[in-house]
Amino acid sequence: MKHCFILGITTRSGTNYLYNLLNLHPQTLGRGLLSEDFLLHFSKSLQNYKDQLYDLYRQHPTWDVENNICTKKEFLGFLGRGLLDYLESPYIKNGVVKVGSAATDPRLLITKTPSVRGLKRFFKLFPKAKLIILVRDGRSVTESGVKSFSHSYESLMQRWVQAANTIIEFQ
Repeated sequence: MKHCFILGITTRSGTNYLYNLLNLHPQTLGRGLLSEDFLLHFSKSLQNYKDQLYDLYRQHPTWDVENNICTKKEFLGFLGRGLLDYLESPYIKNGVVKVGSAATDPRLLITKTPSVRGLKRFFKLFPKAKLIILVRDGRSVTESGVKSFSHSYESLMQRWVQAANTIIEFQ
């Protein structure tokens, strides 16, 4: 199964709209009940876990982890594979495939998150996944956030600017 992540610059950026639009295509598959996955949001913890565990492995010279298992760079991708399996889990129940075989299903599994937190780790975790970063005008996002969630203008503007800087750093 192929995977596509939609990341919105912040809430109210249009991730629901784009997700629903893309899922109208017969070759796509939505995530189902979990409408926002936030898989990258806490990925710094996975990065720390990977670093500590890999460094422990490297202390055993006979293991020669880099040549016999994987490089430190590849290791995070294996953890990402587990997260992708988690995304596919609603389509497999008790070992029985509900909708095609996850491994051979030609459809594109689409998932979304209205946040770019953890963006710099995206391709380390998901090297084969597709990525769409959705950026909506900050003024529109702010106005929509104030009306929908009663947040302050200032906090929403600051959040948008921080997210925009995250995207710029990622480029």
